[in-house]
Amino acid sequence: MITGIGHIAITCQDIDRSLDFYTRILGLPEAFRMVNDDGSLWMVYLKTGRGGFVELFTNGGAPPEVPQNASGFKHLCLWVDDIETTLHHLQAQGLDVDPAGIRTGRSKCRQYFIADPDGMRIELMQLMPDSLQAAALDD
Repeated sequence: MITGIGHIAITCQDIDRSLDFYTRILGLPEAFRMVNDDGSLWMVYLKTGRGGFVELFTNGGAPPEVPQNASGFKHLCLWVDDIETTLHHLQAQGLDVDPAGIRTGRSKCRQYFIADPDGMRIELMQLMPDSLQAAALDD
């Protein structure tokens, strides 16, 4: 049976820029690296907590223009323990965020969207006790 999501894989145009974003700005710790047969970097695993990973691959091309309602992958969602504190941390790391943009979604979780260096949308979500997610976790 399926027990969870193991990782999400992202191909990056500039691995150093993406590593800086995901590790220094977002604070995801590096778990390990894997190399190609020629010894060049192939991918880097980053820990997200709760047993999940983000996998960053090297040598990506320019991201395609994708219409807002296109079928397929929409965004990556990362749990945060306190959304205001998280946004203040991101501001201190140089990311342009506006805490006034925090909203409560239909599921009653608090959320805020940012983008990685390649423009991939990332939802930061704070689990709220009265949210649909919290109720589903109790099942």
